[in-house]
Amino acid sequence: MKAVRRKVVSKRTKSNNIPIEPKFAEKNFEALLQDFFPHKKPKNDRDRSVYKHELLVKPVIIADSISYPKTIKNSIYNLITYTKNKFKLPKDCECNINLIYAMRCATSQFGPPDARTVMRLILNYNNNDLYQMETAIPISEKSNANLGLAERKLYMLANTLTGLGPAQLCSYNTIIHGNPKFKIPTDDGNERMTIKPRNYNRLTVVMDFYISKEFARDLDKHLKSLGDENGPNRKYIMIVKDVLTKMIQQYL
Repeated sequence: MKAVRRKVVSKRTKSNNIPIEPKFAEKNFEALLQDFFPHKKPKNDRDRSVYKHELLVKPVIIADSISYPKTIKNSIYNLITYTKNKFKLPKDCECNINLIYAMRCATSQFGPPDARTVMRLILNYNNNDLYQMETAIPISEKSNANLGLAERKLYMLANTLTGLGPAQLCSYNTIIHGNPKFKIPTDDGNERMTIKPRNYNRLTVVMDFYISKEFARDLDKHLKSLGDENGPNRKYIMIVKDVLTKMIQQYL
């Protein structure tokens, strides 16, 4: 009898995450837990607990001066400063923040961004996990909504972030399932099984930055941060430009 050859699946995971600076990730993760979930700890490896906190941060604008309310916690101030600098977002953008602290067997979810969102960021602290997204708006060939994708799977490594762009391109209902065993995408187009560690706990930070006057004024600068208009991402950049231009006309 001929030996049956097993299909070889790559062990390397497929991920387009952006690493968060290690020292910042460690300190900000601990600070956010201390500020918003101070007494929440994993009970055991079957813990289904999930805790949430939402807040809207509005910059204080006086004449040409922009600052943040003195009431916001340092963990939030540092988080907003870090992400705005990394993505070159203006100081006058309001930011809606959802904090989701989930244990090993917890199923957690969050909805699509507000229509005024010019950039949705997801930060994934402390453990790897799979974010499964289903469109919250109709998808058609004539529309650029969600770039034509009804579903997306986003495998996020611990202490990484990703930028999903403006609301019309990332209008998804997102769920992170509580099953400790799940499949993750590999770099060769296949999938492989993985399992969450027994001491698993994860903090997801969802940040939605809203359209602002400074953003509209510096639109071309923000588009340049995506890459060369004549480069390989030309089609994507043109779609983003069209979406943002319409948002400026509608909301400002």
